[in-house]
Amino acid sequence: MSGGNFDTAQGPGTFSVTYTVSPETACVTGTSTATFNIEVNQAPNAGPGGTFTFCQAEFEAIVALVIANPSNQGQALLDEFGPDITTGGTFSNDNLSTLFAQFNSTTSFPASFTTTYTVSNENCTDSASYTITINPNEDADAGGDQNLEFCTTDAVQDLNDFLGDGATQGGEFTSDDLTLTDGTFDPAVAGAGTFEVTYTVNMDDTDDPCIQGEDSATLTITITQAVELGEPASDIICENDLPDNFFTEDVLRAAFLDLLQDDAPTNGSFDPSISDLIDQFEGGMTTGDFTTQYTIGTDECEDSVELTITIRENVEANLTEVDDVTVCQNAGAQDLTDFIGDNPDFGSFTVNGENSDGTFN
Repeated sequence: MSGGNFDTAQGPGTFSVTYTVSPETACVTGTSTATFNIEVNQAPNAGPGGTFTFCQAEFEAIVALVIANPSNQGQALLDEFGPDITTGGTFSNDNLSTLFAQFNSTTSFPASFTTTYTVSNENCTDSASYTITINPNEDADAGGDQNLEFCTTDAVQDLNDFLGDGATQGGEFTSDDLTLTDGTFDPAVAGAGTFEVTYTVNMDDTDDPCIQGEDSATLTITITQAVELGEPASDIICENDLPDNFFTEDVLRAAFLDLLQDDAPTNGSFDPSISDLIDQFEGGMTTGDFTTQYTIGTDECEDSVELTITIRENVEANLTEVDDVTVCQNAGAQDLTDFIGDNPDFGSFTVNGENSDGTFN
């Protein structure tokens, strides 16, 4: 109890209360007390009240249970409202019989009905108002026919993710030519081609009692061959080792294709083209990086990789002196080629005798 307020929700039982007036609590002389008991009786529970929503099929099943067991006084409906509602009460306003009659005569949904449940014991009464909203049953909907496109490099796909808008979940996927596991398939295993899958949903396939009837849809799946070309690749050829016919269409093309992964298709395209790179060489660029983008596939199944052939001028190994360098501990990673001046930058580094990739950290 706080501030003279007593909360009966603390439970049934007998509570002894002492009331005191004294100089500390009021402008009185002396102290006086009065003691009395509060007897809190166990109250019944009419439930939480509020709005509850059902579909026609759900509510029809509840009505059937209530009618079949009249001595239970609406137990099936009370169970929907809450687990601990006291039975044996009455439904007023729209009483239960009237409410069921209204439901049975209703032809337009959604519809709402209101009832008040009141329950009493020897000492106490509790009541709660309930609004019951009943939505129409839903026809099974497979989502309509769909055309789906994947690449052989795509991950395992779940066809539930590609059903049309409003599709009823929980149906069955079947196919005569595509291996499916609970609606999933692996494009890499299936390979390139066109496959048909039928999605069928009916009232027996779903846990939703509001779904009525059956529907099916055809998913046409096109899988396009694709590859992953991997990381950029490069090669270095010394100028003195360059064949006289290296910068010809067939030889240069073959040199770039040799940079690809072993299983990569060789019928892709180059940008800039092989002929453009030959023009660069014949135009006076006899050393340096000859770089092209190699692309294979189309649209979403396309992949590209950068390929570089470096023609390097032969030079004498005659390095000029490199000055010592001072850096701070917090300077971060350093590119060692920044410190070698005009010396060629294609050599190798060691740091305290350990091989280095050219970065000092």
